[in-house]
Amino acid sequence: MQRSPFFKDILLSVGGWTLALWKEGVSSGPILESSACNVKLSCAAWSPTRPGVFFVAKVDGSVDVWDLLDKTHEPALTQNVSPTAIAQIYPFQVTQKQQLIAVGDIAGTLHILEIPWSLRQATPNETTSVANYIEREVKRRAFVVERWNFREKEKREIEAETKKKAGGMAAAMAPPTEEEKELRLRQAYEAYLNEEHNFLRELGIVQDEDIPLPAA
Repeated sequence: MQRSPFFKDILLSVGGWTLALWKEGVSSGPILESSACNVKLSCAAWSPTRPGVFFVAKVDGSVDVWDLLDKTHEPALTQNVSPTAIAQIYPFQVTQKQQLIAVGDIAGTLHILEIPWSLRQATPNETTSVANYIEREVKRRAFVVERWNFREKEKREIEAETKKKAGGMAAAMAPPTEEEKELRLRQAYEAYLNEEHNFLRELGIVQDEDIPLPAA
């Protein structure tokens, strides 16, 4: 993991098949993460003169050059350097007009390459442009996390409501207690007596005072 020489709270990491840019204080994840490469990455280094450029070495012996002002989803270019895996890279400024990058592979061979002018000379306001990009990514990350949390909360509320309804249905379908059985029988018996009374009264067989009240 390497800290940016221009932004002290920005770190570059490589691991496995992906690289990531991290910002201190943002704990929800990287502000930039590459898609999986077809070969493993071995190491990375920032450009000493351009805030938006960094170099990533791979085990197939090539070096990817990333330029955030050009592309943020893939390398700007790839340079084949060695037939074996690269173990370490180190870019350094020789003079104001010359910048080199030292590339060491696992066979012990040191390769020295010159960085072209376009990748060593910072563009006007590049630091500001990269800072704005970082800020946008931080806000985008915060928005994604906020939406994710909202969706998770909404999902939990729906699940709770579903369980509540299921619990109510289960309670309604639960077998009645002895007290409930006795109450239902009493209500049914009283309803039967009322119907019988009405029927006998319509026939003129009994009067209202002839029908006894049901026993308590």
